[in-house]
Amino acid sequence: MLSKLRVRNKKGQAAMEFLMTYGWAILIAIIAIAALIAFGVLNVGKTSANVCTLTTPLDCKGASVNTSAMRVEIYNGAGDTINITSIAVNGTGTFTGRNCGSAPSTNLVDGNQTVYDLTCSGTAPTVNQKFKGDFTVTYTVAGSTLARVSSGTVAQSVA
Repeated sequence: MLSKLRVRNKKGQAAMEFLMTYGWAILIAIIAIAALIAFGVLNVGKTSANVCTLTTPLDCKGASVNTSAMRVEIYNGAGDTINITSIAVNGTGTFTGRNCGSAPSTNLVDGNQTVYDLTCSGTAPTVNQKFKGDFTVTYTVAGSTLARVSSGTVAQSVA
């Protein structure tokens, strides 16, 4: 009986040593990858997806950025016609000070989408650089004078 107990203990010890060895190896791999990212060898920002988001009831269906302007396609899901009074994109990170916007004052019928051209000011990004910014759309719902805001983010490769 005692010999069976010793064999079990040795099997348990072997399993624990196996798990500890692999655990240390995985931990070292994670630290190495984090160090590569921290020193800029792996640039995660260049491979991130193009994103354009807005809070409900509006939706950003797409955006494109060039060195001097920006185009955004906005969808109205409010259930009513809305009047968009202003659109603004303020650059973040390396693009702080780069602002794009317009005051279109256009009606957007429920269920429809429209493309808006925004003029930009500030330091122009270069081609293939990733532009990131905070997105704000100010609007009123038909029959109301109360201004509402839909906000989100935009991250696009510059064409």
